[in-house]
Amino acid sequence: MMADKHEFLNRVEKQLSEMKDSMKAIRKRMENASSDEKPVLARKADSLEKRYRFGVEKVQELTETSDHVWEGLQDELEQFWRHLTESTTGL
Repeated sequence: MMADKHEFLNRVEKQLSEMKDSMKAIRKRMENASSDEKPVLARKADSLEKRYRFGVEKVQELTETSDHVWEGLQDELEQFWRHLTESTTGL
C-alpha cells in the first residue's frame, strides 16, 4: 500500500501547487480589476486559500500516518480529494 500512499500524496501536492498558482493569478488579476470585480475575485482567492491551507494540513497528517492507518482511510481520502479538486472548478 506504500506506493499508493506516495502516489496519492504526490497527486495532492501537485494539486496544491496548482491551487497556489491559481491564487497568485487571481490576486494578480485583482490589481487591474474593476471595483465590481475585485470583491468577487477576493472571495475566490480567499476560498481557494482556505482549501489550500486545509490541504497542506491534511498532507502533513497523512505523511505522518502509518501504513496500517493509511489503509483504513480510503473513503476519507477520496472525500478529501473531491473537496480539494472542487476548489478549482470555475476559476
